Amino acid sequence: NLSYAGTLNVVGNNSPLATMDGTASSFAGCNAGGQGPGGYYVACGVAGSYNLIVTPSGCSGGVTNPTCAGGVDTVALAHEVAATVNGTSTATLLMGSFTSTGAINTANQIAYSGGVFDFPAANYCNGLVYGGYDDWFLPSSSELSYLYANKSAVGSATTGTYWSSFSTPTSTWPYYIDISNGVISGQQGTGVRLIRCMRRDPAYTETPTPDSTPITMTFNPSYGAAGETRTSNTVTIYGVTVPVSVSVSGTGAQFSINGGAYTSTAATATNGDTITLQATSPALGQESIVSLTTGTISTNWLVRTPGNNTIRVFTTSVGYAATTVNDANCTSIANAAGLPGTWIVMASSGSSGIINKLPWNWKYLKNMNGQTVATSVADFMDGTISAPLSYSQTGGAVGPVVSWTGLNASAGTNTGSCYGWTNTSATGNVGAVSATTGGGYFWNGGGVWGCATTSPAIVCIESNAAGTDLDPNAVSIRPQVTFASGGTGTSNTVTISGVTDVVAVSIVPDAGGTADIIKGGFSEGATTTTAGLNETLAFTLTAPTVLGTKNTATITIGPDTYTWWVGYADSAREAKVFVTSTTYQGNLGGLSGADSICNGRAAASSYGLSSKWKAILSGSTMDAANRIPWNWGTLRNMVGDAVVDGGFPDLWDGTLDMPILYSETGTQPTGTVRTTTHSTGNWNSGKSACSNYAAAESNWESSGGLANQVNYNWANYSEAACSYSYPIYCIEDIDNAVADTTPNTINLTYAIQVATSSRQTSSAVTISGMSVGATATLAVSATGGDPKFTVNGGAEVTSASITNGDSVVFLMDAPATDNDFNKMTITVGTMTSYWRVWTGDSTGTVVKRVFITSATYGGAGLGGVIGADAKCQSQAGTAALGGTWKALISGVQEENWAVNRIGYNWTKLTLVDGTDVIYAGNLWSSTPSLLSPIVRTQAGAIKAGAYAFTNTTVLGAAKYQTSGDGYNCNDWTGGSQAPHGGASSSSTTQWIDNGTMYAACQGGYGQSLYCIEQ
Repeated sequence: NLSYAGTLNVVGNNSPLATMDGTASSFAGCNAGGQGPGGYYVACGVAGSYNLIVTPSGCSGGVTNPTCAGGVDTVALAHEVAATVNGTSTATLLMGSFTSTGAINTANQIAYSGGVFDFPAANYCNGLVYGGYDDWFLPSSSELSYLYANKSAVGSATTGTYWSSFSTPTSTWPYYIDISNGVISGQQGTGVRLIRCMRRDPAYTETPTPDSTPITMTFNPSYGAAGETRTSNTVTIYGVTVPVSVSVSGTGAQFSINGGAYTSTAATATNGDTITLQATSPALGQESIVSLTTGTISTNWLVRTPGNNTIRVFTTSVGYAATTVNDANCTSIANAAGLPGTWIVMASSGSSGIINKLPWNWKYLKNMNGQTVATSVADFMDGTISAPLSYSQTGGAVGPVVSWTGLNASAGTNTGSCYGWTNTSATGNVGAVSATTGGGYFWNGGGVWGCATTSPAIVCIESNAAGTDLDPNAVSIRPQVTFASGGTGTSNTVTISGVTDVVAVSIVPDAGGTADIIKGGFSEGATTTTAGLNETLAFTLTAPTVLGTKNTATITIGPDTYTWWVGYADSAREAKVFVTSTTYQGNLGGLSGADSICNGRAAASSYGLSSKWKAILSGSTMDAANRIPWNWGTLRNMVGDAVVDGGFPDLWDGTLDMPILYSETGTQPTGTVRTTTHSTGNWNSGKSACSNYAAAESNWESSGGLANQVNYNWANYSEAACSYSYPIYCIEDIDNAVADTTPNTINLTYAIQVATSSRQTSSAVTISGMSVGATATLAVSATGGDPKFTVNGGAEVTSASITNGDSVVFLMDAPATDNDFNKMTITVGTMTSYWRVWTGDSTGTVVKRVFITSATYGGAGLGGVIGADAKCQSQAGTAALGGTWKALISGVQEENWAVNRIGYNWTKLTLVDGTDVIYAGNLWSSTPSLLSPIVRTQAGAIKAGAYAFTNTTVLGAAKYQTSGDGYNCNDWTGGSQAPHGGASSSSTTQWIDNGTMYAACQGGYGQSLYCIEQ
């Protein structure tokens, strides 16, 4: 099989190794000889030419056992064949995964092989079994360069071009080398070039470089009827070298791998595996999104149920330049012709063409002559339509014969669109407006026009139209209360969905009260209106004038009817809530039985609780929001934390101020609490509620929340099987009337860094929290500064009678010296509050510094705010910053709030490297804007993305003011909860008030401190 005979020489000493004469022994000698330590193995070509190079520096010995004293590795290039290869036409997606050696390159290319990734050259060498070896690979360009450098010893290898395996080229083209001149080039597309396969000795196996990011996969939108099981097109995972995770989300969503069973359980897939999706289609006029996650990418599948409505299409009566091809121009042209609504241009909007921008919620697309053009998006996109587009916005025949599209005839994909309809010097594709077959309305075969011409028209498609579905999806309208006699309650806002046309809307008071409808944010001034798809609605109703009573109304939206009420509640009243320390199966004895359990647990408590309680539970005939007490203003847990302080509606807005957390015995139960209730207060209708809490069969389920959560998870977190035991929530069923003469705490924004001896005026405060008609005496005092206040704009006084709703303004002089304060004490009954006025740096020149500590600490081990100061001083000392330092952190007591702990003898605050952070007077603000976030440590290093303990609001006050509060690590001395802190990378409110940090009271979850120079 040998085609060459001659003498091969060792480069360097020219001593003959072997004479190749075509005999079998010579062939064996070729396979056995020319091996250097760690070098490439020698092999000969078959069915073509063969070549041998050995280039060890300082090599001696015979053919079968040469000894090398070091130097350049031996190179053997074998199996030279001609092939049509280009690696892959989409190689750019894989460039970053290749190294500079042929072995790893080939391993990667084999791992990627499949579909659009062809790699015939690499696959050939990888599959080669020759000379007793099967570990051949396609050389890299650098390895082929070695061949060129030694071509004088190669013999026949003096001409020809050879493909290389991919390294990390800077273009999307595979590389090859011209052996005659050593030039390495790239080629796009296919080409016929030679292959030289290579192996190394000792043999070893390369592992492909891990890559878990597949190339983009596309699922075609699905159209059909409501409530059916839809199946997607099948896609193939390519572009990965390792197994990747596969998961899916969406209504009824499942996936199948390689045609196997459908499942919603996460699995793994490898390169070349196929994926098909299934999902349940939504209601009429709706779109569901199924999201498939494979490796590091997510791909959406749109499952649509079009409504039974009609939309229209027209072609403009005159032509336009390509720069006018846009949706806004279509809408303008249509509206000018008396066609209302929004219109979409039928033109490319990117690489996907028009499929993702076309309106889809329709059954009929008609031209302006009334003819049906298509009966679905798929029908329109298949290249054939039932009637032409060639009617203008006014219904007449159009003058232009073509329209700008930027598409081709293959399902309307992007081809040429004048660089996104912005460039008049390019060219763009056009379609024939009279064409109905062959995709001619997308592209007329030779339709490429200069973008500056104004001859082509544009095609416009209506995006909104009337329909026939008048039964909207159900909405949840929460009960409301007002704290004013005869006040107005406003419902939550709901959005109309599931319709294709407008429906009638009304609200009718059942016995008393005045009602109104708010549509799109504006009052209708009437009790009847209409609303269509995606329009928003809210309702108002006046409350009674008697505390503890409510007015009800009947609301209709299309054929659906809802009962809604607004109550007149006493904002001064407080109710309590706990989670039972004991657990129960679903057979509670109905809702009334659950209430009895709550009463029993309250009676067993050592907290001295009242005897009347209700369970926060929903059943199929009663929502929790309609059965629990509502005549209160604040709801507190067992240790006195305000769970919500905005009354009954505040409980159902999806967010609590503090978690319910505690049981009637003071413990903190963990795990699920049975509720069968959404955080909006209505029944979780997806669950059985254990046959209204009469049964505990294992196949019946309810749902529950978590007592340690403040978001919607407090009510609705997970399933709660009826045969399993869980605690329940209990809320105090309080009486109607108790006079309250103590207002809610008066919180004032402190005046900071003001001019010395200046008279300062607070913002107005509205008195709240007192019972209707109750009065109390407000008094102020201070050691200096002439403290005074006014009530409803009256005279300045130090003591006066107040009542709910009064507007109070406080006044006090600033001290006469820099960096000093006057403190006002405000008292009303048992309520005490404070206001301070601080002076700053009157010179306007002092600059102080601030940093975030490089060290982290457990919040429980700070030793209070004084201990935090010591840690700041220590950190400043390690960086030799000098000066005195304090922590920007708040304790429970007013004097330990951050606003009162730090000094104000500065005009500008900077980082330790001199970067400006804030100017005087702006540090404590409801809308702060730091000039630079506090991201540098005491040593000047960047510590972005870090968090610092603060327990501080944007106004400098303590966020949590209870000493046993886990949110301040028990005033920074203990606990194991999630303390409050700030985010160092933020320049907005989050720099100081970013929420809680998981278990950071513990040392293992420590955080940093902000430190400010005094």
